[in-house]
Amino acid sequence: MHKKQLDGVFKLQVLGENEKIIPNNICFTGDAIALLNNYAATGTTIHLGDWDGYKESRNGSLYYIVTDIKNADATT
Repeated sequence: MHKKQLDGVFKLQVLGENEKIIPNNICFTGDAIALLNNYAATGTTIHLGDWDGYKESRNGSLYYIVTDIKNADATT
């Protein structure tokens, strides 16, 4: 993708426990991806505390694996 095509692309913002998480270090499972559409459409910041998942170390880096949302009302 050319840089000019990226200028208007939405950048996902994810917050952990009082810290901003690098989106490259977050993986969403199939169920979580389906629920993620509302966030992507509105540009709402994702708070990892609202989601179920776990942390995993890969090659010395910490990754967050998001599996589902804790409360269906959190997507609205």
